[in-house]
Amino acid sequence: QELMGYNLVVITNADAQAVGTNGRMLLEEYVKNGGSLLICGGPYSFGKGGYKGTALEKLLPCEMTGTERVKVEGENILKPAAGAEKILPDDLAWDVQPRALFHHPVRPKDGALVLAAIGDKPAVLAWNCGKGRVAAMAITAEGQAGDGQLAFWEWGDWPRLMASVMRWLTAEQGK
Repeated sequence: QELMGYNLVVITNADAQAVGTNGRMLLEEYVKNGGSLLICGGPYSFGKGGYKGTALEKLLPCEMTGTERVKVEGENILKPAAGAEKILPDDLAWDVQPRALFHHPVRPKDGALVLAAIGDKPAVLAWNCGKGRVAAMAITAEGQAGDGQLAFWEWGDWPRLMASVMRWLTAEQGK
């Protein structure tokens, strides 16, 4: 009951054990009954975080295709994906080429919307889950951008992107 009083639950770089078995089941019920969940990547989340086979895996808008986050090789510029305009503002300054240096290997589940990508890799995903909504950041705020490059977490529009995702997560849920 208490959990349903929150508009949004955010999990950042936490493994499944830190959330606990009961916590994972409560989160699943919370989302299925109209709650909002944002899961942000990091060294101890997604595959490495033991999400496989847990309620957290069921809630994610993506399937994990690897167990470790990986350094982005090649194209690492964060770009909007087709359909992102449903959630993200259309005036974000993508032209400054924000970079993602590490990502979690994931594949969107059926019904998920990819909001941003690095090359062909999904970076920001969202979906409706039961009566609730879940978004996942399959990129991590770590590493050192190259000379003249901008890490996505230092991008001036990153807070606006995140605020838009959070507004979508919490919209029209009767809270």
